[in-house]
Amino acid sequence: MKTKLINPLKLKSGVEFPIGTPISVYPHLNDVHAQLFVDGSFEPIIIRIVNLFHYFPEFIEVTPEAVEEAMTDGECPSMTGETGIEPDGHDSDGWPSILAAAGII
Repeated sequence: MKTKLINPLKLKSGVEFPIGTPISVYPHLNDVHAQLFVDGSFEPIIIRIVNLFHYFPEFIEVTPEAVEEAMTDGECPSMTGETGIEPDGHDSDGWPSILAAAGII
């Protein structure tokens, strides 16, 4: 998905991307990380999926309350907020459930 940063993203290398930077965000092969591609770059930036809400408006925060509710309900939201996802499942765009993204499942 193509989106823009809502907060600056500073990498360990010291490189910083300002608010409004266009970035493509994709699920990684595992359910815990995402791949970010800054426009024009072929080198992915790997970030934990549960941290995406800090930088992109399309993602939700995984709170202790949401985890508790998801564990008791038998279905939960995905990281993009799509509801009715199996705890170990993915939404229609391939994003994991909040439990899978948090490494609980």
